[in-house]
Amino acid sequence: MSVDTAEVNEAIESEPAQPLRAAPQIEGGLPLLGNSLQMARDSGQFFYDAYRKYGSVFQTNIAGKKYLAIAGPEGAKFMGSAEGKACLRSQEVWGGIKKEYGAKYSLVAEDGDLHKKLRKAFQPSFAKGVVRGQYQAMLDLTDRELEKTWPVGSDVSVVSAFQRMATHQLGDLCNDFVPEGYEDDIRVAIRNMIMVRAIKVWPEFMSQMPGYKRSRERFHSIANVLIDRYHERKASGFEGRRTLIDDAMEIHLENPDLIPESDLVVIATSPYVAGLDTVANTIGCMLYEILAQPDVVKRIQEEVDAVFDRDELITEDELTPKVMPVLHRAMFETLRLHPIAPLSMRAANKDFVFDGVEFKEGEIMYIGYTVCHYMEEFFPEPMKFDVDRPVEQYKIPGAFTPYSRGAHTCLGKTLAEVQMMLTMARLFYKLDMSLPEGYVFKKQTFPTPGPNKHFKVKVNGRRH
Repeated sequence: MSVDTAEVNEAIESEPAQPLRAAPQIEGGLPLLGNSLQMARDSGQFFYDAYRKYGSVFQTNIAGKKYLAIAGPEGAKFMGSAEGKACLRSQEVWGGIKKEYGAKYSLVAEDGDLHKKLRKAFQPSFAKGVVRGQYQAMLDLTDRELEKTWPVGSDVSVVSAFQRMATHQLGDLCNDFVPEGYEDDIRVAIRNMIMVRAIKVWPEFMSQMPGYKRSRERFHSIANVLIDRYHERKASGFEGRRTLIDDAMEIHLENPDLIPESDLVVIATSPYVAGLDTVANTIGCMLYEILAQPDVVKRIQEEVDAVFDRDELITEDELTPKVMPVLHRAMFETLRLHPIAPLSMRAANKDFVFDGVEFKEGEIMYIGYTVCHYMEEFFPEPMKFDVDRPVEQYKIPGAFTPYSRGAHTCLGKTLAEVQMMLTMARLFYKLDMSLPEGYVFKKQTFPTPGPNKHFKVKVNGRRH
């Protein structure tokens, strides 16, 4: 579906024609694999190094397939511009999600007017407003998880513990449903779907493996539970707060062309797909970075103690940079150094030229919009986790892009930040933790960047 506008076309056509050039090809790599291993080790660092050596456009070789790539501040600004929105689309990249669900539409795969309509329909369900009035309930849920899965004296597997916590929080916040007993199936179904349908690292036949099919069936069955609950709630006059499935069902009944019945499952399970790894992997990295600096731990403990020791109801006012400045900057530094999506893939929506290199309609490309995160021009001592970094650095246009850019900027970014702030505040209020002696932090790349599964922390005791 084209997202062109006459206004953008006129603006593009009015620019002076650039002489065309061939994109430089990244050197190195291995026979057959090309640059795959370099990408797998650290895609953010790989794109940063390539940008420094080759400029804003270069060609990668991923397992024998050649892809053009756009990177750096030029790429970030292009992706967020009117021209970028006209020249890029997502269907070819994310269309596999619709196949996975048997859906007609999926927010991440649509472009143009349809995407705008879907985004407008679901924006209230993914904004931080869904937490309003639910802060104490979320704290109680988080405390229960800490009691159950973070016992004193244990070495906690951080990623799996945070994934479990995130699924419970997201289920409760978005659908008033805590998916107890579904956690492993949610994790397996999402991982396999991303690996097969989105980034296509795994072959198609993996979607037919019995274990995957069982997990997918159980994960999708959550939608049926929620739809049944919607009809029960409707019959009783909708007692309690409204949820994502309430909004989706209302739109479906009023406008089945926008939300057909085939799309209800993907909508009902979307909070987990969008937020599970985003939250769990980010706060996993954040926990490591904070514990690696004991002085930062002490400063954060002082902040959270001042809030929670009052024993008053918590609201969004307590989670602001003014009240918890160190914890808030720790979150921003984590999003900068460990972005959950360091790059995106898009298809050319039309023929266009960027920095003298021609892109043909339908061509798949990479966009490394987080390269700026590691550039000293924007962030002095860029590889340093610095909670005293001036906030103005994050506000430089194009410098800080942890949630992608353009039409497909993360819809739930404000909700995710509230969830991360509240979870980490409560974690450091409740627990005394430490890293294993001599631990060297290691990350995984697939399905999304984050700490590897071996990352553990020691729970030394309870503070409160």
